[in-house]
Amino acid sequence: MSTFVTPARIEAILFCKDLPAAYLKYLVTGLNLPLFYVLGNHDEATRMYRGFEALKLFDKQHGPRYHFHGHTLVRKGAVPDPVPRHPDHQHQPVSDAGHMSLFDSRPPKEAASRTQADAAFSRAMSRGLVRELKDQLLRRSKALLPFDEVKEKLELWYGRDIGRQTVPLDAIVGSQGRYRNFSRHFLPLDENLRQRWKEIEMAVAAGRDLPPVELYKVCNAYFVKDGHHRISVAKAKQRTFIEARVFEYTCDLSLDDKTDLEQIVILETYHRFLKDTGLKDQRSPNLHLTVLGGYPILMEHIQRHKLFLEKKQGRSVGIKEAAVSWYDNIYSPMRRLIVENDILRHFPHRTEADFYIWISKYKNHLLLDEFKPEQARSEIDNYYRLFSRPARKLWGRLRRFLGLVRY
Repeated sequence: MSTFVTPARIEAILFCKDLPAAYLKYLVTGLNLPLFYVLGNHDEATRMYRGFEALKLFDKQHGPRYHFHGHTLVRKGAVPDPVPRHPDHQHQPVSDAGHMSLFDSRPPKEAASRTQADAAFSRAMSRGLVRELKDQLLRRSKALLPFDEVKEKLELWYGRDIGRQTVPLDAIVGSQGRYRNFSRHFLPLDENLRQRWKEIEMAVAAGRDLPPVELYKVCNAYFVKDGHHRISVAKAKQRTFIEARVFEYTCDLSLDDKTDLEQIVILETYHRFLKDTGLKDQRSPNLHLTVLGGYPILMEHIQRHKLFLEKKQGRSVGIKEAAVSWYDNIYSPMRRLIVENDILRHFPHRTEADFYIWISKYKNHLLLDEFKPEQARSEIDNYYRLFSRPARKLWGRLRRFLGLVRY
């Protein structure tokens, strides 16, 4: 044996006698120990320790402190016999007689379950890494959203406990503190997750009841407070729902399973826009944008409309009053024309507010002071004919694929 293996130090040798292969597999995989098979170890079974000749050299070279064996030295109605010390060896023999159950029916089952869980984790991690690479190549990579950052940007201050609910797994988009350890689809990305992940997998496979996970709810999106591994195992098993205790935060925006970090930045500016203009208190605005830099343009339009109102009415007009007037008399009529034109059917990734900005920039004199329906309808038609041409649409798709634009 020493020809092939030269261990630095050996503390003990565990003798397995004639055990089934499942036991030996458990020892190797479960305990992460080397396994040696010695022919003739029990060629004479009349007395203990016969068959040690093959191990003498190994024993003398490495001097293990203990030898563990699997004999049961119990006579019917008697106290277990002491284990005699072999005269050629200075180790301390230790028996399992009467009190150590090293080898019963449980370890093989546990070893098989652990091996299956280990393989399941490896498959899940491989799927996660391959999917991340694929998404990177296709320019559509999305990571889990960091809840603390979302909470700060959107000013989410108070969450109320709304009890236990059944939550769609696909609606879970972020995490509090562990957003780098899992993919957007909650597949593991870190080898350090293996042990805990395996424990959860084994518990699920054994049919044990697990406590509900804890989630934060923001609009239609959920963030994990506790239960990352349970969610990951459920996703790996392709389940669609999970039991959760939910804490809901009130939000004046719209988050869903498609929201990513760049959109969070857009939503942050939208939140500030609604807060500065007071539109959320006066109306139910639908001003969602898909590109950065749009809300300062809308604020500029409101500021210009404010000057127009002050000049027309001969009095000072507040920004919130001007915002409501702009929304009712300029933006809303324009939005109705965009919807009637059905232009969004050809640009499904955009919103009415996007087109309002683009058309006003395309014809920058169009929406400065007052809304003129006929002129606006003509400009919408012209814009549609220009930007819905096949060559323009193909160029737009190519730019999105290359990452030049995200939405």
